[in-house]
Amino acid sequence: MPGKEVTVGILDDRPLGALEVVAKGEFHTYEVKYTAGREEFFMPARLSRATTERVSGTRRCRPRGARRRSRTAASTCGSTGGARS
Repeated sequence: MPGKEVTVGILDDRPLGALEVVAKGEFHTYEVKYTAGREEFFMPARLSRATTERVSGTRRCRPRGARRRSRTAASTCGSTGGARS
């Protein structure tokens, strides 16, 4: 599936920033993820301002099951990018 892997840190329902994770020259696999040196990280993620805002969401936008204290998760608030309560 083409696209970028992005994760957004959430602390007290506030997005901390978008982090882009890139596999070095290969498809992202379990082995790549858990082998040192086989990923690159870009903070902030290399995204347009609009995409960064969409993936960061708002205070109301939180992945299902996420707690109010620190938790790292990505959320686009559903496929349309609208806020979810």
